Amino acid sequence: LSCQSRKMLQNALKEHVYDRWIENYSKGQLSGTIYGITEYSFVCATASEYVREAYLTEYVELAMLVLAQRASLLAFERNISRVSRAKKEENVLQMRYVDFDSKYLLVEASAQQQGIEIYNMLLDKLFIKEQKSDVEKQIASLFNLKNYKSSRFQNGILLPISVFGFWGII
Repeated sequence: LSCQSRKMLQNALKEHVYDRWIENYSKGQLSGTIYGITEYSFVCATASEYVREAYLTEYVELAMLVLAQRASLLAFERNISRVSRAKKEENVLQMRYVDFDSKYLLVEASAQQQGIEIYNMLLDKLFIKEQKSDVEKQIASLFNLKNYKSSRFQNGILLPISVFGFWGII
């Protein structure tokens, strides 16, 4: 950080450092571990070989999952824009999003408490929950617009039919 405020630095450390195991002792020696998570990076500082292997396997995979989620949500935003201009494919888009949501936007991506906590930090730092909410609102708006246009079209057809039907009764 390029920051001259201790308070600001402390807040940034609280927000971006996962320090559950910072004071871990192994064989009488301090062998703590800390993880740093930001929008731009995910790092691990440790002396433990076991932790390094877990980081390089499970935790890096969690980071890749969250990056894939972010890229997919951005792709859905682009597709929503394209579909709204094309006025077609709304159902396909919604089915693809529901499929994506059920397969990849996981509530818990790990069986370990530490893995769940790190996953949640990654989701938070990459704004996945906010982005997911935005995409869902955009899809809902797209369908509301489609339904509005459809009802206007139906009303345009039904009004003349009902007028002719009314005159036919008289």
